[in-house]
Amino acid sequence: MPSAPSEAMSPRGWVALEDRYYQRSTQYTGLKWDLTPALLVNGVIAVAPNAGPLAIVPDFGWALSGFALAVYTLSGQLLKKYDRVRERSLTPVRAVVLGWSKNDLLTVVYDDGGVVRLSIGTVQSISPVFHISGDSERAERIFDAVILETGDIIARGVTGAVYRLDPNNSAVPENFIVAPPGTDSESAMRTTIIGIGPDRSPCGDIGNAFSG
Repeated sequence: MPSAPSEAMSPRGWVALEDRYYQRSTQYTGLKWDLTPALLVNGVIAVAPNAGPLAIVPDFGWALSGFALAVYTLSGQLLKKYDRVRERSLTPVRAVVLGWSKNDLLTVVYDDGGVVRLSIGTVQSISPVFHISGDSERAERIFDAVILETGDIIARGVTGAVYRLDPNNSAVPENFIVAPPGTDSESAMRTTIIGIGPDRSPCGDIGNAFSG
């Protein structure tokens, strides 16, 4: 391991870590958030990679506070606010999860099986995309979901069925279930999927991606 530089060489305010110096500095002052702390705490939130934008659907995903979705910089500057990002539904819908891809594509998954994908200047709404196996007319209610950096979605329905939606919005049911809490198979909650391999087999960490 390289030896640390001598303290005599250390510039004021810098910290030596092995053979390099690092300094902590303030990046933002005078934050511009126009959201109340309650909206931030109670919102469904996702932050883009590499300190990118923050997206929020307020009110635990129900969007009852006058807007459907807002995107901010991390200093609180509003980039875009959407009054509506999908067609009105006869019944209220809740955003289950938000997530960003490595290409800055924002995805929103709703509990009725609807999906919205947003990039700069475009909004694509697909509703619904998850259906009960063998019944193309019955939409699967979504309990929770994970959005991968590739833009793929791994979603779990209230029945325990697991689906994968690729970036081209093709949904395929998997051949296993992960039972939601409150069912007779609570122990199955210990088995969760955060990634599915190219051969459609479970892979990666079998852990806590679907918490509940």
